[in-house]
Amino acid sequence: MKGPVTAMTETERLANEGVLPLMVEQHWDDAISLRAQRKRMVRAPQIRLKDLIRHDDRLLAHLDGLYLAGDYAIRLARQGLAEPDAGSIFVATILAVQHRDAGAIDRLLSLVEVVPDAGPAMASAFGWSSAPLLRGLVSRLLTHRAGVVRALGIAVCAQHRVDPGDALVQALADTDPGVRAQGLRAVGDVGLDARAAQCMRSLADGDARCRFEAARTAVLLGQGQAVHECLHSAAIADDPMGQQALLVSLVAAAPDEARRLVRRLADASADVRTMTKAAAWTGDTRVVPWLFERMADDRHARIAAEALCFITGADLASLGLRRAPEQVPDDETASDEDDGLPWPDTPRLRSWWTTAQHRFPPGRRFFVGGAANAENCLRVLREGVQRHRSAAALHRAALQPGQPLFNTSAPGWRQRRLLAPGGLAGTGG
Repeated sequence: MKGPVTAMTETERLANEGVLPLMVEQHWDDAISLRAQRKRMVRAPQIRLKDLIRHDDRLLAHLDGLYLAGDYAIRLARQGLAEPDAGSIFVATILAVQHRDAGAIDRLLSLVEVVPDAGPAMASAFGWSSAPLLRGLVSRLLTHRAGVVRALGIAVCAQHRVDPGDALVQALADTDPGVRAQGLRAVGDVGLDARAAQCMRSLADGDARCRFEAARTAVLLGQGQAVHECLHSAAIADDPMGQQALLVSLVAAAPDEARRLVRRLADASADVRTMTKAAAWTGDTRVVPWLFERMADDRHARIAAEALCFITGADLASLGLRRAPEQVPDDETASDEDDGLPWPDTPRLRSWWTTAQHRFPPGRRFFVGGAANAENCLRVLREGVQRHRSAAALHRAALQPGQPLFNTSAPGWRQRRLLAPGGLAGTGG
């Protein structure tokens, strides 16, 4: 005689299906944590591509674990979106794309209009996802009623370096300045030189961000000489885009023009940090004595040393030019930008410079130890740290108008493939 049949608990049922709830929840928490770390890493001063690949492999493993958990992970994502933040939106979007869950995508898109972090988090998730998984989805974004979602669609195309086609034409004429700005940025990121004339007309746009994006794109399409004044004005103004405008302006400028811009910054009483960055971006070793003066002040020592490394390619750690731990001061006044930067041993660094300076004659532009040319930029993209790599991508695109801007925030394995010999970025100079 058979005994009574008892219903399985939810935990038993999941275990019977090979799903362990505690493990899936750990995958969820770790994926969110690793995504937050990654956001910092792509802008960090000491992170190289190999570090990003290692980190992304860990993140991918947790995302794969969630995908394999099926319905339980999907329910977990819904619960996580009860109080949405960037991490939960990123992971939930990845799951929705993998499972081709149109309902989940719609729920996530509804957050874009009300949660400030939702748009960037979803853009990051779409950028992480492989292009075949996005087929059919991007067209929905590009034709959405909400401008912020249309801008998201343009951003997704740009992240994958795909021409949005007619949707881009419409975006450049959109009444929403956010959509126009995203469209202008996409033209430069994808390298669509056929749209250069439209971008030049947008230099007169009534929206400041649109004007900046038009000027940035003009630089990437080889029209930098025509937008100097626009970029210079933004660079010296108290403007949220001032730092970006300064970098783009100095990348586009000839050495003499770059020096004139730095003098304009000094005349405008720019702060020391801005002047130090500008000194680095000129690539001219005439600024080195001034950088050593800044290293005498612990508030600016690390960023000044970083500027010297930006020009010369010196690696303080491998050359033994870092301060001993007991010589490092309490770091109470440091900027967040200094996190991860080594403290220079200034006397030893000065001695190194005395020996090495013959390799860096003044009046020329140097970039991470070499000439500011496409070949050296490709070397930096393969071997350099993230801050150098992002500048290398900008330099290289400006030197090769019409080529896509290399995306140093893309998944590490995708970057490695593109930078391999024969890859899209591994061809040419």
